[in-house]
Amino acid sequence: MRDLGSNIYSYRKINNLSQEDLAVIVGVNAGAVSKWERGISVPDIDILIRLADYFEISLDKLLGRGQSSWVDNYFNNQKDADRYYSALEILECCSLARKEGLLAVQENINNKAADVNPFLKFAVNYIMQGFNKQMSPAESKEYLLMYAENETDCSTAKMICEVIVRMFSGENETIVKEWLRAFLGRKYAHLIGDDELELRWKMSREDAIEYYSKINTGFEDTGILDELESCDNVCIQQIIRLVDNDDFVNAMLGASIKTRYKYLNNLSDRMIILVGEDMLKCTYDAKRVAMAQEKVMQIWRTISSGVKDC
Repeated sequence: MRDLGSNIYSYRKINNLSQEDLAVIVGVNAGAVSKWERGISVPDIDILIRLADYFEISLDKLLGRGQSSWVDNYFNNQKDADRYYSALEILECCSLARKEGLLAVQENINNKAADVNPFLKFAVNYIMQGFNKQMSPAESKEYLLMYAENETDCSTAKMICEVIVRMFSGENETIVKEWLRAFLGRKYAHLIGDDELELRWKMSREDAIEYYSKINTGFEDTGILDELESCDNVCIQQIIRLVDNDDFVNAMLGASIKTRYKYLNNLSDRMIILVGEDMLKCTYDAKRVAMAQEKVMQIWRTISSGVKDC
């Protein structure tokens, strides 16, 4: 169960825990955590529940069902990430409402994959049903806010209530974006309203990989990672799992287009954008790039020699 091991590793890193820290939290030794993350063994059901509770996620998410296996490290925690993705889903609803009408929004949200925010789907259908009962969006909002109070992520549910009601009431997209920025807070507000960034989020997976592989970051190809161009996807995924996110970004800055393409192709759709955006923001530091690439090479040598070392 490679997804499970990768997810345990990623959630541990997001929460700034060592293997020893996590072992103490769930009542095992550090060696057990290491084996889980490398896919050698899996936790029993009691420990899986403890892990999911501590990380504040469902068992399905921990097991990697219906989601990417690499958790986004761009955000402080999973709730911040989920809130941002919910905001993107709301913006998609606004765009569709403007072009095709509210019925198209309802049809689209109901046909979405299982990973769409379930409260957003509930809210859209609730307001549409309210129209049939002669209830205005503002009246539906009063009830939706009570439902929101009982959600696990109450703040994201309240964001959905406030913003989706304004969309159904005919507010323009500028006002909707301003509400979303306010709910996301100062740290992430800039992610809403960057038109170029929004366009990149809407790119297909193939277009995004090609775009970020070919960006000119001002870094020369060092040639250090050329040896890794022959790695298969299993090896690449192991390297990605074991390298720190900052080191991965810096290593890619000094890599060839071919190497970047292969490694980006092994990330989730969301991580392709987040890693790519980090590459665009980085300032030139040849020493940092060289150190990061050497760390990647050391991980590769360890994997190649058959020594499993976290």
